[in-house]
Amino acid sequence: MKQSGWILVLAGLAAATTALAYLQPADTVMTREEPVSRNKPPFPAAPGGHLSTLFEKTFLGVNVLRLDIETDSGTAAKLAQVRPNPDSISAAVIEAPEAWVHMEFLRSTSQGKFFGGIRDNLAKARRAGIITPEHEKRVQAQLPEWYGFLAKRGIKSGDVIVYWIRGTVMQTTYYDPKGTVLFNLTQENPEARRGVLGSYLAPGSDFREGLTKSVGR
Repeated sequence: MKQSGWILVLAGLAAATTALAYLQPADTVMTREEPVSRNKPPFPAAPGGHLSTLFEKTFLGVNVLRLDIETDSGTAAKLAQVRPNPDSISAAVIEAPEAWVHMEFLRSTSQGKFFGGIRDNLAKARRAGIITPEHEKRVQAQLPEWYGFLAKRGIKSGDVIVYWIRGTVMQTTYYDPKGTVLFNLTQENPEARRGVLGSYLAPGSDFREGLTKSVGR
């Protein structure tokens, strides 16, 4: 084999070794970026920039999940000016330059119910004009790819999903109750962040009332 051929083979082996170093179990979706912290936002928490709510299924009478959102200091200042107007609060958070979202599941559930909740709230964001129909369809198609590991496992009580949104970039990390990362994905798409925040704050969303009422508490 010519020297140039050996160089190509060695380069290929080096690339394969590097790739293997980043391979994760088959039930995970990963990028090379450090996972988003599940304990605190990656920026200083701003007074007045925190929203939170407990989502309760009325029929069951139990808390299903807790949702917390931290926003940057500029958005916190806007929230102080616009509360208690739900529409203005929602608009300010959806357009926040930086936000950290923390969702902790308080009950176990199935992948199907999880997907159903996402689809229902995405539809509300689309009807409110926050996202396009094309983005809604794209997310629906990608859910099985991103969260395929939940097909058999389901969601466990204590699982946590965190999002770090800055500008048009959104990073999502999924933790199991022991703190193991099962999903870590970064997207650069202005509609991705609007899809997540919009699904929480669109009119009729399961979370909107609790989140908007929590501002300033």
